Parts: sequence; C-alpha cells; structure tokens
Amino acid sequence: MIKPTYCRKHGVQMYVATSPRLAAAISSNESMPPEEIRYLRFRNDGKSYERAVDSNFLEKFGLPVNDAVVILKDRDKALKQLNDRLLIQKIIREMKGVCPLCLDGVLHPLAP
Repeated sequence: MIKPTYCRKHGVQMYVATSPRLAAAISSNESMPPEEIRYLRFRNDGKSYERAVDSNFLEKFGLPVNDAVVILKDRDKALKQLNDRLLIQKIIREMKGVCPLCLDGVLHPLAP
C-alpha cells in the first residue's frame, strides 16, 4: 500500500509515479515542453491507469516516442498471459514518486 508523503508546497499527498526527468523538473521548479510529454497507459484485467512521462524515458525502453499515449498490457488472469509484464516491471522500477499537484503544475503550467 502506498503511504502518504509530505510535499513542501502542498502538504501531505499520495505520490504518483513519473519519469525521472519529470521528477527532476518538479524538484527544480522548471516546466517541461508539452511536445515532450507522453502518457503510459497500463492495463491489467480490465483496469487501466495512466502515468505521465517524457519521450526520452519511452525511448530508453524501446517504446514509440511519436505516440501521445503508449498502451502496455499487464497480465490477463483469464487467458493466463503475461503480455508486457516484464517490461512494465522494469519501467516501474525506474519511475520516481512525485506530488500529483506539483506534477500537474509541470504538465499544465499557468499562462504568464
């Protein structure tokens, strides 16, 4: 189970996973060019969740960087298939936890 973590800006938050580069942008209070943002969608037995990452992170794992959303399918218990399970585990090990509100600020910066 994920434990709440303290964010200096927003207080206690349930952190979400993202790419190391996006996590670094958050910690240094920088924005990320929108054209470099991609979304990884993980599907597992009918459930789905999405994580924001940068295109370089996808490239590191040999995933398409031109698609706005990359879909990876985890195990399917009914069909007893693992699909992209090993790749998903590698990706998750590389991801960093960040405050969801801080991440949203990097993904959707306010206009000056």
